[in-house]
Amino acid sequence: MVDVDYRLKNHRVTLMISDWKNDGDVLPAYQLDEVWVHVTGVPHTWRHYLVFWALGSVIGTTFEVDMLTYRRKGIIRILVGMMNRELLLLITDVVFGKEGYNVTFSTEGSDFVPAFPPPAHDDPKDRDGDGTEKDRDMGGGPNTEPATRSRRRGFKSIDIWTEGG
Repeated sequence: MVDVDYRLKNHRVTLMISDWKNDGDVLPAYQLDEVWVHVTGVPHTWRHYLVFWALGSVIGTTFEVDMLTYRRKGIIRILVGMMNRELLLLITDVVFGKEGYNVTFSTEGSDFVPAFPPPAHDDPKDRDGDGTEKDRDMGGGPNTEPATRSRRRGFKSIDIWTEGG
């Protein structure tokens, strides 16, 4: 794109529009290591997603909180970006409300197996839009003739046309 200048004579203003150039971008000085961390020593009343996210921020940049593993196994598991993973095992004090607790951050062992969601399965009772007779009766699935329904809202009648789901 060619640089464009707009000049407003009466106001002595010049507006210049040009392409954005990335020539002066700064190169990153380092890259964070992603580490799965297990956290222990958190009081039960403080065990929820936002607190887990904040705990990850105590030692680095939180990328992910594994709530499924927490719900199924009771293990607080957080993916954290750190400059140096060698600093773990870390025991530090964290204040919850007005009380301080010793909280332990440790790297996840290579043999640890997190909880995985169950595999997708077909529910025989699920009839949403699979084209069965029941769906056609309910207005879902393929339909050869348009159906008309009308509702009254205030003084205006609204017609709703349904064609093929």
